[in-house]
Amino acid sequence: METGAQYAGDFEVTELRMTLSDGNAVLNMDKDFILVEINIFESLFSHSITGSIIVADTREIISKGAFMGQETLTLKIQTPSPDFRKNVYPDDETTKLIDFTDAPLKIHKIPVRSSISSGTQLYELQFISDHAFVNATKRVSKSYVQNKSNIGEMVKDLLLNELKVPSKLLQNPNGVSNIEETLGSRSLLVQNANPLAFITRLTKEAISKKNNSSEYVFYANKNGIHFKTLQSLFDREPRGLFHSGDVGFDVRDTDFDNDSGKIVQNFRRILNFELLQEHDLLLNTHGGMIGGKVVEHNLYRKKLETKTFDYFDDKDYNKRQRVNNERVYNKDAVGASSDEITNTNISVISNSKNKTEQDMWFELKKTPSQRKLTILRRQSKFLELSKGISIKMETHGYTALTVGDMVFVNLQSVGGDDSDPAVNKLFSGEYLVKTLRHKFSYPTKTHTMGMVVVKDGLPFPAEPKIDDEGFLT
Repeated sequence: METGAQYAGDFEVTELRMTLSDGNAVLNMDKDFILVEINIFESLFSHSITGSIIVADTREIISKGAFMGQETLTLKIQTPSPDFRKNVYPDDETTKLIDFTDAPLKIHKIPVRSSISSGTQLYELQFISDHAFVNATKRVSKSYVQNKSNIGEMVKDLLLNELKVPSKLLQNPNGVSNIEETLGSRSLLVQNANPLAFITRLTKEAISKKNNSSEYVFYANKNGIHFKTLQSLFDREPRGLFHSGDVGFDVRDTDFDNDSGKIVQNFRRILNFELLQEHDLLLNTHGGMIGGKVVEHNLYRKKLETKTFDYFDDKDYNKRQRVNNERVYNKDAVGASSDEITNTNISVISNSKNKTEQDMWFELKKTPSQRKLTILRRQSKFLELSKGISIKMETHGYTALTVGDMVFVNLQSVGGDDSDPAVNKLFSGEYLVKTLRHKFSYPTKTHTMGMVVVKDGLPFPAEPKIDDEGFLT
């Protein structure tokens, strides 16, 4: 595999400019400062990119430029990117860059300024996506009753027309929208709300036209802003292959790309990791992962309707795309009846609909709130990801990878005997990138990635392996 890298973690900054508060003066940061470090943070549960630049200043530029945390930043960084599978992502060279030239970032804080030697000071410039800054000063009162009353259309309207997000951030290089289409025509009023807060609320009500899923996430990464279901993310091919073993350890056990040059193997090798099994049966029980009940108060018909959810008896558990298909808990271990399980978490919501399930809030007979259908499965799914199996790891970095991508991770078996496989089959496999930190270090000229990757189940049932004599094998 040809990567074009001289070594794993090599990177090139092709643009790094700061426009001062007057909008005219521009500083080339790689020339006017001594760059120390660039950090870029992404999260599957954050609607904005955040990060920081640490610089050393020998010319008192911070005072001459009157830096107050109101400057604009443009940057473009690229690293050679090893493709996990050839031809999986054709014609998308732009997604292999971190490029904030068309959608500049906003410097909003300078928290640290310290002297490190005579005549030299060190300070940090923290930045955030521009639309997050606009959102902080924007309150919207708007009606989606007569028009644009599909949730997907509302999201797009708020981003484009209220937050002035460039349209290119709402689609991929092939022109496919990052806003996954939703079902129904929902009448809603935005009442003195921040646009991003209102969109976050909409994730809890939206149902996908593509797969009928209610598990929407609203997040930003280097490639744009996304309003998508977890299932559409799970359905993507893995974009990275990582392993915790020696050079070539993964090649013997996968049928993917078997190129094993030194640089490629360095990209794949995990520098350090923690396997986080955050399952807390007590908290997950209270939070609604294993069961729950929702009581809907129909104000129009003066009627109560109840819907229950049981993780263990859920016939739709594998109805939609998952990372893994086996549950991490079993009902015998919990030791509770179905009635007890569904009473562990109770929600009450209000609605107004007629006999034919049409919304009567505005008497327009549109689609009513879907919270009764979405709340139970949604809270279970997100607890599976946030309090489930995850790996916190650090690897050599490349800019093609981003939050929302799938990766394949092989973890080496530790200890055991000669009959144990080289790969830990229970915890190896596909994972979803939940959080990602790109760290570009100038003193060492290296790019590393700190990631937390998650999965929502197990590849096979977690059953102890016991021999005829009752010992673990």
